[in-house]
Amino acid sequence: MGMTGMRDGRADWAESAPGRRFPSFGDVLEEIRAHVSPVAIGDAAFARLTDCASGLPAGAASHEFWIELRPHDPERADLIFTLVPGWPPMRAMAPWCRKRPGPAARTFGNFLDRAAAGSLADMPDWMCVELDALAGGSRLGLFAGSPRTSGFASGRKAARSLALVTGTEDSAVVEDWQSGAATVAGFVGPVRGVGSFPEREGAPLRVWAAVDEDDRTSDALERLDWEGDLDTVRALEDAYPFKDRVFLDTDFIERRLGPVTGVERVRPGGWTEMNPGLWAERLRWAADAGWCDRDQADAWISVIGSHVVETDTGPTTLNLGVNHVKFVFGDGDPYLKLYLAGNMGRIRSAA
Repeated sequence: MGMTGMRDGRADWAESAPGRRFPSFGDVLEEIRAHVSPVAIGDAAFARLTDCASGLPAGAASHEFWIELRPHDPERADLIFTLVPGWPPMRAMAPWCRKRPGPAARTFGNFLDRAAAGSLADMPDWMCVELDALAGGSRLGLFAGSPRTSGFASGRKAARSLALVTGTEDSAVVEDWQSGAATVAGFVGPVRGVGSFPEREGAPLRVWAAVDEDDRTSDALERLDWEGDLDTVRALEDAYPFKDRVFLDTDFIERRLGPVTGVERVRPGGWTEMNPGLWAERLRWAADAGWCDRDQADAWISVIGSHVVETDTGPTTLNLGVNHVKFVFGDGDPYLKLYLAGNMGRIRSAA
């Protein structure tokens, strides 16, 4: 039985004949390495990515995944992938959760088993699994997402969806989550996603919200009473020359707004257009402005494209692009993060 109101019957690329040639998500990443230079992702960072993905089902690449990169720390990369209700990779994740140490993963596995067995109230429209790939191991984060156009109907709805995904039954924690989501919805814009980082210090709540095109992110942060340097955020707004969609990342510990915020810039059209020229102007601007090096910008641009991967059971398709960039404030000097996006087995064409 599929989830009520959710999309069923979507194919899992990993169950195709070519897809079965990839035993794990780590093997998918090894294929990606042939198309990504060490300038784009450092060798040590890539090794940690493949290590943390080695036990994940290859179907995690069926929909969308992201690799989070930091130009100022080229040997750090994190892995994010989406799970959509009704897609087979949700069920395939449960064995990985049971093998992973720590209660958060096991609780998430229990949720996946329940979701596979029938419809659940408060089911989000999509979920993200984030793995911080660190030298000593990985840390788990879980996100619940709303319809991309409207956002969650209320802070209560957002908190209940995240509580379902994480298995959280502590009413005080859920009330804190509801307060954080409602605060951001009231002062920023529609909340598109909420996340929990149970394995990070303080177990913060992440609230991801859309900023209205007529609003300034610095003004939204001022309304939230953010304690960071608003002038630095305004300087970026004044200097950034592109008409992108804007999203704001904020963290809450209990009900207190955290000191770090992220301003995301997403090019209209999305990563699946895979047009290198449209990202080239943005990334070269970032290099000229000192957010990254020019060789890094050019290396990321060169990743963008659709590649035919030949296997002994037939060809499959690897698609790679840039999903968005994030400017991070309040964590020392401001810095940039870049998110490479991809999937396997889905035919795309460049714009």
